[in-house]
Amino acid sequence: MEITGMIFAAVALAISAGANFWILISIQRRLAAQQKRNADFLEAQKSILAEMQALHAEEKQMHAEQMRSNAALFARYGQVLDAYRRIQFWQNR
Repeated sequence: MEITGMIFAAVALAISAGANFWILISIQRRLAAQQKRNADFLEAQKSILAEMQALHAEEKQMHAEQMRSNAALFARYGQVLDAYRRIQFWQNR
C-alpha cells in the first residue's frame, strides 16, 4: 500500500507540475502578445506625436506670418490716418 500511495503521489505531482508548466507557458504567451500590442500602440503614439509636432511648427510659422502681415497693415493704416489728419488740418485752417 505504501508503494502504491507513493506512486500515486508521484503521478499526482507530475500531473500538477505539467499543469503548472502549461499554465506558465500560457501566461508567457499572453504576456508576449500584450507586449507586442503595447509596442504597436507606443509606435502609433509616437507617430501621432510627430504629426502633432509638425502641425504645431506649421501653426507657429503661420502665426508669425500673420503677425508680420498685421504689423504691415497697422503701419499702413497709421500712414493713411496721418495723411487724413494732415488733410483735415489744412482744410480747417
